[in-house]
Amino acid sequence: NDYPQLTFSLNGGVESISQAQDEFDQCPNLKGVMIGRSWAADPWSFAMTDQLLYGTDGTVAKNRLEILEAYCKHADREEEL
Repeated sequence: NDYPQLTFSLNGGVESISQAQDEFDQCPNLKGVMIGRSWAADPWSFAMTDQLLYGTDGTVAKNRLEILEAYCKHADREEEL
């Protein structure tokens, strides 16, 4: 409340969707949570993130291969930058 013009995101230390949800619950003004190594180590465990955290009916990957293929496309785009 002291800095309404700022947006706060948590970067690091979050290892699961449930831990991310706990962080959002504890800090309602939190705008984002960055998860890196945990996702890279086990992307399948994050397949339902949008549904669990945001209640959206987003597309859920049917299998682990779909997640890895999507990640590879993302990594390719990042390398092009």
